[in-house]
Amino acid sequence: ALAVLLGALVASSPVLADEVYTGVFESASERRLALDASGVVASVEVAVGDRVQEGARLLGLNSEAERLEMQRRRLQRDDRSELEALARQVQIHEERYRTLSDLHAQGRAVSREQVLEVELELVRTRSAYQQGELREEREAIEYALAEAAYAERQLRSPIDGTIARIEAQSGEWLSTGALAVEVVDTQALVLRVNVPESV
Repeated sequence: ALAVLLGALVASSPVLADEVYTGVFESASERRLALDASGVVASVEVAVGDRVQEGARLLGLNSEAERLEMQRRRLQRDDRSELEALARQVQIHEERYRTLSDLHAQGRAVSREQVLEVELELVRTRSAYQQGELREEREAIEYALAEAAYAERQLRSPIDGTIARIEAQSGEWLSTGALAVEVVDTQALVLRVNVPESV
């Protein structure tokens, strides 16, 4: 389609038909990528000329500590055994409190002090359960922060495109904000031609 368009343009202009002009194709979309973290480059996953999809991992900094911390936080977040045990304790104390309250109301051999003692234990157990819920929320936030810290050390492509340049090499130090990889979208090109104003 581009060749047809250029041919029509030349044919419609006698001046252009007698002259030869050179031009350069440029990508309509190019991304110069850098990381918001610094460190030693652990691996470069692509080479110049490779086609990549959006979200593809291009390179990563040495991030073993961040990866282990993320795994530890995930295990803490996913472990619900303590909260489930507290929920069961609440259920048991509620049932016991209802039973003793009914017996006391019927004048059975249950004192008011016994009912109050069980009620107090129920309050304590409910409080422990609420604290467990808050702890789980905090662990979920801490995992999200650890995940973000790990992701910050991984460079991924924001677009579908082709690797045009790689400035970072495995084993080298990469500073925060330094150009690491350039990705261009070769599906959308712009032709730039220098033409005299008199044409």
